[in-house]
Amino acid sequence: MELEDKPTVGAALLGAGARWPDQEAFVCDGIRLTYRDLADGARRTAAALIARGVRKGDAIAICVGNSAIWPTLFYAGALIGAVAVPIATASASAERVDRLRRSKSVLLVTEVDPLPDGVAPPHLHTVVALGRAVPPGAIGYGAFQGQVGTGRAPIDRTAVERAAAAVGPDDAALLDDPAGALLSHAGLLRAGADAATRIGARLGDRYFTPRPFDVVAAALPILVALSAGACLLTAPTLDAAEADRIMARERGAPLPG
Repeated sequence: MELEDKPTVGAALLGAGARWPDQEAFVCDGIRLTYRDLADGARRTAAALIARGVRKGDAIAICVGNSAIWPTLFYAGALIGAVAVPIATASASAERVDRLRRSKSVLLVTEVDPLPDGVAPPHLHTVVALGRAVPPGAIGYGAFQGQVGTGRAPIDRTAVERAAAAVGPDDAALLDDPAGALLSHAGLLRAGADAATRIGARLGDRYFTPRPFDVVAAALPILVALSAGACLLTAPTLDAAEADRIMARERGAPLPG
């Protein structure tokens, strides 16, 4: 996919996957992803989004805590021009539903009760539930990815490439909260590069962030790591002792903010 000269989040990830394929990119809860892994996962998930009817400009809601699923979904959406909508897992159910309504999200990936009392925002057509118990009307994450029953489904590379080619640097990639500001690909990449420069992030560095991915500026640590070719370390739930253990084990340094 020839996107390396295009300043979009998806192009930046694919470029990182080509330049630093074996460089670790993300570590969380025993899962380790290289930049090749992250790029391949984004392509596969982008194909799954397209298969579920997600198109450029559509909002996809991510109500998931810190895990490898969050950056994979964010990058997959960015690759095809969808807009990521972070929803805090700790927020009240009414707040989550309101966020879905206001963002006009068409697809939700969630690890908490997705739609209490059967409330369905009008634009939402697909709910992907994490965990073993899949509520009525939702699908499991494995089924969403096409990995249930027959193993890995083939990636529709043509559809992904066609969608990626239509995404530009000024297109929106993230709906920030609480202001509801739409952040562009170019703006997000610039913010990530600026932050990486300020903290001196370099290729191969390992940085730890306690920042939950489901809150304001969720994507910034992810984009800092992408800009520098660094490895982002995090955990699903954190306390000071756990943070110390992770950084000691991984030889990581704190990521400011």
